[in-house]
Amino acid sequence: MDAHVLLTTLAIVLGVAGVTTVVTRQLGLSAVLGYLVAGLVVGPNVPLPIYANRDVVTTLSELGVILLMFSIGLELSIRKVTRLAGSAGPAAFIEMGLMGVLGLVTARMLGLGSIEGAFLGAMIAISSTMVIAKTFADQKVKGVVVEVVFGILVFEDIAAIVLLTVLTGLSAGLSPSPVSLAITLAKLAGFLLGAIALGLPLIPRFMRLVVRFESPETTTVAAVGVCFAFAAIASWAGFSVALGAIIAGVLCAESGHGEKLEHLVAPLRDLFSAIFFVSVGMLIDPLAIAAEWFPVLVITAVVLVGKFVSVTLGAVLSGQSVGTAAKAAACLTQIGEFSFIIAGLGVTSGTTSPALLPIAVVVSAITAFTTPYAIGNADRIAAALEGRLPEALRTTAALYHAWVARLRGRRLEPTRAAGRRQVRLILLEAAGIVVLAAATGLVADPVASYLRAFTGIPAWVLRAVLGLLVMAFSVPFAVGVVRNARALASNFSNALSGRTPSDPTQTIAPEELTPLEKTLRVGLTLAIILVVGAPLLAVVLPLLPFGSTVALASIALLTLLIFASPIRRSVREARSGAQVVLDGFRRQLRSETLPETAAITDATLAALEGRSSTGDASMARAETAVLDSLDPTRVLTVESSWACVGESLMTSGSGEVSEATVLAVLRRDGLSFAPVSDVAFEPGDRIVASGTPEAIDELTKVMTQGPPPNAELLPG
Repeated sequence: MDAHVLLTTLAIVLGVAGVTTVVTRQLGLSAVLGYLVAGLVVGPNVPLPIYANRDVVTTLSELGVILLMFSIGLELSIRKVTRLAGSAGPAAFIEMGLMGVLGLVTARMLGLGSIEGAFLGAMIAISSTMVIAKTFADQKVKGVVVEVVFGILVFEDIAAIVLLTVLTGLSAGLSPSPVSLAITLAKLAGFLLGAIALGLPLIPRFMRLVVRFESPETTTVAAVGVCFAFAAIASWAGFSVALGAIIAGVLCAESGHGEKLEHLVAPLRDLFSAIFFVSVGMLIDPLAIAAEWFPVLVITAVVLVGKFVSVTLGAVLSGQSVGTAAKAAACLTQIGEFSFIIAGLGVTSGTTSPALLPIAVVVSAITAFTTPYAIGNADRIAAALEGRLPEALRTTAALYHAWVARLRGRRLEPTRAAGRRQVRLILLEAAGIVVLAAATGLVADPVASYLRAFTGIPAWVLRAVLGLLVMAFSVPFAVGVVRNARALASNFSNALSGRTPSDPTQTIAPEELTPLEKTLRVGLTLAIILVVGAPLLAVVLPLLPFGSTVALASIALLTLLIFASPIRRSVREARSGAQVVLDGFRRQLRSETLPETAAITDATLAALEGRSSTGDASMARAETAVLDSLDPTRVLTVESSWACVGESLMTSGSGEVSEATVLAVLRRDGLSFAPVSDVAFEPGDRIVASGTPEAIDELTKVMTQGPPPNAELLPG
């Protein structure tokens, strides 16, 4: 590389990027959008006299990818991934699976093939860590929602590395067959295990030794050296450099100095990441975009709506409150750096249409433009969603949130052995569906061609018939997944409520379950099914012949029709159970016996016996036992001197700083409502909160004194 060309290219790229980012900052937009505009200005597709050497920019941009992935790895210590696995993990799997399915379906609607659909699904499944991190920093966003968002991003980033590895194999000419996927995943697993097994005893100790010198220069050089070394090893082994960089980051984070290393590497990361985004902007062809305006609009709508719905659903089922889930969803409605990498991989390998990369760039630019506004208005969006839910459903969601929080904090020993067995069975049933779909994908075209030669039936009809057959053969496996998911959810809910049968092989009869128990079971069952089923569909759809999409849609519609009645019944029971709780609170409020510091279940027993969904006192006591499975519940009476008076959950910071669950707010005029985050508190309000003693103490402190100075919340 000629030194003069390198210097000139850097001067042009960084100079133009500096100007464009100043403009975007002045307009309140993301810096990423400024870098993309700079790439458009210095690129070959706009007739301007300023031109940067694309080869030089592309080479330097790879350093940006490596350093960005290294920085992400520094936030992904093994302990952190383990801690977030129970909360953010399920939400991330549900969101990525549903977005992958939406991408595949959208691709086929746009006339693209299975492999292009796989690339599109992978593109829209991963949100932009860089855009979100920059926007959070600019708007000083903190609180519970930040941990939820970054927890989901952690698992998205891990999944993105796996997707990059699998898609790299597919772009090299391998068909999406079970053999090629198994070989690719086996190589990936071997490389990961080998790198971690060899690096874990060495790299953390080495970085701790380097940090002891207290020399920022030495520490930076050593950290970047480790980063580039692992990236080079990954490239030599046939994997993406991003994989090696993220492993290096994780190993360095295990030294206990991840935050310090991230701070030292940040200037280098920001510099070369800017060049990376400029290189992406250089690929934008306005004429090509004008020709692809319809796919751009469709995919943008799928990203904005699909991500909001899928993240909200996944987060609620994972145990987050409706408000927190909706705010997290609003923050994640964009695609970014991984989408560029995935689209670029498909285009450069010739696997996908050349239009896919500019489409990804434009969709990313549009969603990067909308993200600051979505994050800035996340509280209002969440309040609007909560306000549209009936009171009983809001209370049901709050109870479910409290139950799942309690479930995470308890060691349910009686359920462990049975739970492990059910998890194994679920995975085996899911693997059976994948094998069937993969086998169908392998034989569909040869069999269809052979039969067409003898029968004259169109090939697409024959492929559709094969798709129907594989669906039919998959039914027993799907039933097994649902059956074991229900059994696993039953074990959890029984152990949580203390109603586990003495004989673990027996179950509680459905007619003996209370509406609240059924609500908990339905929520846990749906969460388990979606955690497995959504990614399963995303994997299976590319393996099936094209005509089977119609068959899949038909079976999905038939399934909805069959289960419509049970779903409606479950919703009615959930509302009934929540109404029992609310009526119990109201009765105690009118009788002035609601205690200030006690378990609500003891105080509402008489009321629950007086209004059970079945009229049976034993059922009412069982309902109370379910409530008793929550964390300790406390009633806080709002006084006129409290900081929360005139404020709401949204503006007071109560829902952002404390992890306690606010189940209901009761007023002396008889009004009782599950808390909507934009409803203001008044003196005399009685707040029914559930959580650990520490969480409720933190909630009380925030309600009385306001949030701490360093706990900036989502701007509202």
